Amino acid sequence: MLHSIYQCLKEHNSNLLHGKKPEHNLLQGRDVRVIINLKEQMLDVIYIGDVSELSKPNQIIPLKHTSRSKERGHRSKKNFKVDYVGFRSHLFDFLKDSIASILKIKEVEFDVILWDESDEYRVKIKDYFDKDFLYQLSLDDDLVNFFFEVTGGRIYIAYNPSHTGGAFDLFLVYSEQATYHWSKWSDGQDILYLSDIN
Repeated sequence: MLHSIYQCLKEHNSNLLHGKKPEHNLLQGRDVRVIINLKEQMLDVIYIGDVSELSKPNQIIPLKHTSRSKERGHRSKKNFKVDYVGFRSHLFDFLKDSIASILKIKEVEFDVILWDESDEYRVKIKDYFDKDFLYQLSLDDDLVNFFFEVTGGRIYIAYNPSHTGGAFDLFLVYSEQATYHWSKWSDGQDILYLSDIN
């Protein structure tokens, strides 16, 4: 079914690129119907299989910039790409906003320009975070609030000193007895987070 949706979106995007505007907002595929935006290209489909490809290498957020892009290995999917670079960029922005919010509560000045440009500055930020302590993210953040409304859990971050250069981990917390590191999230929770952050 997802492949049929993808084909509909691919055809729609191709038509727009060639100046052919759709007459109505419903695309009919072989076994699906897709409601589209008449004027804009539609984003690609994220296959459920991509969830592990995106989330497993990214279950910590390093303080030093890293990026990569990888083509899927199986020949039946050779035309698709998992965009590690784009995802990592969104994840890094999410961390920046989260840290800025926490430092504001701690009354610590946060320099956005230095954060964006300096690995050294980002690594020093870790000094404001206690090891083995979870920091709750504000529901004022749209992603955090949406995640809470859908799952009932709150997103927390924690400094991870075991990673070279320092990193932060994500946690989903329902109670003291129900705290889950990102690596333990369900596929549904992963899909929700990945689709919301992209």
